[in-house]
Amino acid sequence: GDLEMIEQPLLDVLERFKEDVDLVLFGCATKRLMQFSSVKFFPFDDGYVRFVKTLFSLHVDIGLAPLEDNEFNRCKSNIKWLEYSACAAAGIYSDLPPYKDIHPGRDGLVVGNSQKEWREALEFLIYNKKKRIKMGYMARKRVMEEFTLNKKRAEIIKDSYLSCA
Repeated sequence: GDLEMIEQPLLDVLERFKEDVDLVLFGCATKRLMQFSSVKFFPFDDGYVRFVKTLFSLHVDIGLAPLEDNEFNRCKSNIKWLEYSACAAAGIYSDLPPYKDIHPGRDGLVVGNSQKEWREALEFLIYNKKKRIKMGYMARKRVMEEFTLNKKRAEIIKDSYLSCA
């Protein structure tokens, strides 16, 4: 359902930018999207290390994280933002709790679940290469500064030491 929610905007972009845009799908696809030769599909792989290696090897420019507004999706983590940001990909994310900490326009785009908003966000990132690259860079910088173990190591060691004392 999450992918189906943005299927039409993706179809519109694939048609409009024919030779200039490739779409990579992990785990699920729709028949309509798979009709385009520029769509690459990777079946679900429960080996997370393999998934991450594949994601990094693709040099993705734009990451998409559509989520239907339901209780299950509201409880998800921001893992897609972390993954895309680690790859320095600009991302478009549904305006739901998992993505509440994104700084819109700085380290990602947060959009409502209308097809119009997704189409406009996709086109914005396609047309604005410099902004797209900067957004990906800023997202990666933030992940490295705030979400890596190296950054938190001193704090973790200090907390562990204090709890053992």
